[in-house]
Amino acid sequence: MKKLNLIGKRFRRLVVIKEISLRDKHGSVLWECLCDCGNTAIVSRGNLRCGDTKSCGCYGEETRAKSFTKHGCSSNPIYQVWTRMIQRCYNLKHKSYKNYGGRGITICLEWKDNPKKFIVWAEINGWRKTLDIDRFDNDKGYCPDNCRFVTRSESNLNTRLLRANNTTGFRGVYWHKAKKKYMAGSQLDGKQYYLGLFISAVEAAKARDKFIIERGLHAPLNFPDQKQAKDLLKGR
Repeated sequence: MKKLNLIGKRFRRLVVIKEISLRDKHGSVLWECLCDCGNTAIVSRGNLRCGDTKSCGCYGEETRAKSFTKHGCSSNPIYQVWTRMIQRCYNLKHKSYKNYGGRGITICLEWKDNPKKFIVWAEINGWRKTLDIDRFDNDKGYCPDNCRFVTRSESNLNTRLLRANNTTGFRGVYWHKAKKKYMAGSQLDGKQYYLGLFISAVEAAKARDKFIIERGLHAPLNFPDQKQAKDLLKGR
């Protein structure tokens, strides 16, 4: 059977440049394509031929923008919050994509396809220009049940469980190489608070959680169990 060659062929906004050695999860051949906007995209043969992929992603963004501008949302400041949310989750070129869309964070259909509904929800749920949208559970997507508006410092506290350079397994806990102990820290109102050095990572994690609980901050705990939280406040 003769091997199919798509190089040079156009599919909507995409022109096939070359076949690459990788395959998708279904075993389909992948092709590198040049989009009319100048970006490149990796697309499977099936998606090219059936028309599921029309561009590098720019076509969808332009279509949504035109649709939403027509509905009068673009002049509302909350629309910018919605736009940044969309970019983080669906624009592969966005600087924050790897921490959002790249790890499976999505936006519920109610908001993704209708910024008016997002704007109404935001107005009801306390949006102000000084606040950021934040997710209660950072491993889940944007939806009414998982979102709130918080200050920038509170938003920074609600980070993923571990950063790239954190190998301790706990939020806010790092190994101090020079002291050969575990260091606990937390952030509040843009300031970094040093909470001390500890022999074990568990004790450092408890100190960090106690700091969060005592100040009533909206941040995920290392030990979220209610009994454990009460014990921390009692100094156990």
